[in-house]
Amino acid sequence: MSDFNSKGDVLAKLKAKYPFAKLITPSTLRFEKKIVNGQQIFEFSMIEDNGASQVTERRLRKNDMFIADEIGLFLINRTVAKPGVEVLQSYPNPQVFPAGTTFLAADLEVFYNSLFNFTVGQEILIEGLDTNRFRNIDALIQTSATTATSQKKDSGFVSLVPQIVLNGQKTAKTEIKLPTTAGLYPANDVAGHDNYLVLMLRGFLIPQA
Repeated sequence: MSDFNSKGDVLAKLKAKYPFAKLITPSTLRFEKKIVNGQQIFEFSMIEDNGASQVTERRLRKNDMFIADEIGLFLINRTVAKPGVEVLQSYPNPQVFPAGTTFLAADLEVFYNSLFNFTVGQEILIEGLDTNRFRNIDALIQTSATTATSQKKDSGFVSLVPQIVLNGQKTAKTEIKLPTTAGLYPANDVAGHDNYLVLMLRGFLIPQA
């Protein structure tokens, strides 16, 4: 689905559905949430004016629309002094998330045993979707600091059927609900590092004047 060449038919249908649109372009939105201990619900801010954003985020502008046909959920280990150099992880890679005093990479597995909810305005579009479908480990995994896990362009992404339409004028609420926080320490306790959840939407942007 994420191959632009395979989306020609989708683009044609969108142009017919939104004749007012002067431009419809393939695009990606990216939202991030810092992982903290003891928190059971992680909400993502999706609209550009909803508070301060990370430098690697790309939220929806208030005057624009976005038609999402793929969604991906990832983990990153961020060096606070160097945001933007981290590699998206589609599983709790122990080589990327090294154990600390209390932190264990295995604790991050809780995010792949959680539920995903997505609401636009007053309409519930996704309710109780299992996050395990986002977990992806290829045949070649990272075993040291000098190797890397093999990844495909669609690793960690799933298709959305039907598509989700985001309007910058409406509130959009997405959340990951953990089954428990008891005995878990998914927040990084290595100095100068933080763990983040990353939610990405692939689809088409309809910018407005």
